[in-house]
Amino acid sequence: MAIPPGTATLWPVKTRTLLLLSIVTGLAILVAGGIQLIRVSGQESGIPNRAVGEVVSVADMDVTVEGASANGDELTVTITLGGVEDDDATEGFELVAPDVGVLEPVRSDSDVAPCATTTVTPTRCELRFDLAGAGGDTRTLRYQRGDERARWLLSD
Repeated sequence: MAIPPGTATLWPVKTRTLLLLSIVTGLAILVAGGIQLIRVSGQESGIPNRAVGEVVSVADMDVTVEGASANGDELTVTITLGGVEDDDATEGFELVAPDVGVLEPVRSDSDVAPCATTTVTPTRCELRFDLAGAGGDTRTLRYQRGDERARWLLSD
């Protein structure tokens, strides 16, 4: 079959060339995957659970989780915060509970000291979380301040 005059032909591709290109591409993917596997294997597995009662420094804030108690659909977590002055100490706290996911602290006007502002002097206060629809009795309290994080495993 003749090529009409004036028609430019693209690079003639043979079956052997295509097979070699596919093998080279597969090897490149394999090498890239191996490099990524080596990079990921050197990373830490995660944030360790902290013990209730342990003083934990998260950035410039000292946090001690004293305990937690559930009352119906509400979980109250007693904490001690200090080490730095802050206008909203509840920012950065969240609770992970089965069936409901991540929960933010509920602000209430109860007679219990809320975790509003903090000072350098450690102050005890309480965080409240609405557990409506949550299952199980194990929850994880997480706190992030800046680039640092901590977490505590809470159970009733």
